[in-house]
Amino acid sequence: MKAALFEQVHQMTKVDEVYECEICGNKVKVMESGDGTLVCCGQDMVKVTG
Repeated sequence: MKAALFEQVHQMTKVDEVYECEICGNKVKVMESGDGTLVCCGQDMVKVTG
């Protein structure tokens, strides 16, 4: 259960995922995985593929 809680709080991007900004429509494709969230126009970007 501890691992599941960690996954909910801790987000990690993965290679080839695509994220989009709901405000301006900017899209980002992940080239290297990493911790955290992608931010554009002051808010988290939304994963659209991956």
